Amino acid sequence: ETMQNLLQSVQEEHRADENNYKASYQWCNSVFNNRKQSEQRYASITSELQSKLNVQQAISKQLKDETDQLAQEIAEARQAVAQGQSLRQNEHGDYLNEQKGFAGMVTVLNKAVNVLSSSSNRNTLMSVTRSLQQIAAQSTVVSDDQRDQLAMFAQRAAEQTDTDDTIQQSQAVISVLKELMSRFQGNMANGSQQERS
Repeated sequence: ETMQNLLQSVQEEHRADENNYKASYQWCNSVFNNRKQSEQRYASITSELQSKLNVQQAISKQLKDETDQLAQEIAEARQAVAQGQSLRQNEHGDYLNEQKGFAGMVTVLNKAVNVLSSSSNRNTLMSVTRSLQQIAAQSTVVSDDQRDQLAMFAQRAAEQTDTDDTIQQSQAVISVLKELMSRFQGNMANGSQQERS
């Protein structure tokens, strides 16, 4: 009977140990599975974050390239504007000089017409044509044809001996001078119109 009790006690202890082992095994297995799942989730999250980081880096590089391109285009546009302003200032300066030249020539021609209209002697005709030749030679608004015409009048004036011929020559010079004045005034008007547009 004592042996029977001892055997029964050993068997009960064996069953208790076995149950404890199974419970420990299940607990360890559960912890292992949970940790494995956590590691998989971590790896998945890390991969997703890395993918998003790569996308953001690509977008950032694209934006930087576009920013650099825009900065270059802005710099080129500013340079073009500066060149345009410089060109416009030069053109305006040329316009002012041209208008000044036209105005000066109109004034000179008007005075010459007044002088020839009031006095038609040979000396006056020669003096006026020579003065006009000198002014025309220095002017940038007088064409070569106009200079040649004034030179021809100066030569004819030097050859005149008859008063009637001198008067006719003076009238011819006056006619040409008025035509020149009209051209210069037209050029001034055209220049002003172009400057406004």
